[in-house]
Amino acid sequence: MSRGVAVIKYAEDILYFSFDGNVYGEYNPETDEYEGDEYNQFESEDNWESFKTELTDILIGLFPSLEWPCRPKWDGECHIILENRLALFALAEYCGCVSLSIAARGDSDYYYSDSIPLAKRWIASIFNKLRKNLNHLPYAIRIVKICTASNGESFFEKAV
Repeated sequence: MSRGVAVIKYAEDILYFSFDGNVYGEYNPETDEYEGDEYNQFESEDNWESFKTELTDILIGLFPSLEWPCRPKWDGECHIILENRLALFALAEYCGCVSLSIAARGDSDYYYSDSIPLAKRWIASIFNKLRKNLNHLPYAIRIVKICTASNGESFFEKAV
């Protein structure tokens, strides 16, 4: 797989997924299949929302201090989906390649700048727990970035 996807500024940790929830065609209940080749926006957006809901539910279950931002937040093309006193969790998607990036809160918010070392240690400590628990998401396969070309295009392989 070869694509590039945005990540939050000053990301300490990044997980990548291949999103396979796009639907083409209209559902036919008689055959229990989708027929046609036109992009089905409704079904595809429903699958994307299911993916995001499952992801946030798992993250909040793993780290109860996480909460939804009180208002929609963006960092460039990344949507900040969860936050706590130490970190920001951001989600971005481009052509089926999804990034979940985590940044220390103090790097992007001056108010929290005194907690940067603690935030970086906390993010490093959750590294293995995240990878172990985010392998079975609906419509997504976890992938690993193996390299980036000089033109910015990234190359991925399926995570083990």
